[in-house]
Amino acid sequence: MIIFLSTKKMERLLCIGLLLTLVSFTRGTITQAPQDEVYHRGTDTNGYVTCIVSTPVESSVFWSVYYSSSDNDNGIIYTDALGIFDNVENKFSVNADALTTGNFTLVIKDLDRDDTGSYTCQHGQDPAITAIITVAGMLPIDLSSSL
Repeated sequence: MIIFLSTKKMERLLCIGLLLTLVSFTRGTITQAPQDEVYHRGTDTNGYVTCIVSTPVESSVFWSVYYSSSDNDNGIIYTDALGIFDNVENKFSVNADALTTGNFTLVIKDLDRDDTGSYTCQHGQDPAITAIITVAGMLPIDLSSSL
């Protein structure tokens, strides 16, 4: 059986199909992206790299890092399926309820200059979003205010 549709009906069906496609691609996107930050060793204990995904979270979310220092291992440090990788679990954490809340903020524990690098949050097929995290030396002491 062959069904012939008028041009108007075809246009309507195409518009509905396009709209449904757009809605499906926009569900679970990154709503708050990581931002570049500067932390100071000795003043800041932990660093935070925000990545918030709208719920429901329907695609994988992962964090990766590329350190400025060549002494550290680069690569993926978190996936929503596996959690924080064992070799870095003492250094990083992500909220335990991230899949429910969409808050995949990465916590960098015990900041050190070696933590300086590019931290990337990736969600499904969305473009990866990278923030540069810099851990600088200690803040200088202002002696003029005590004189």
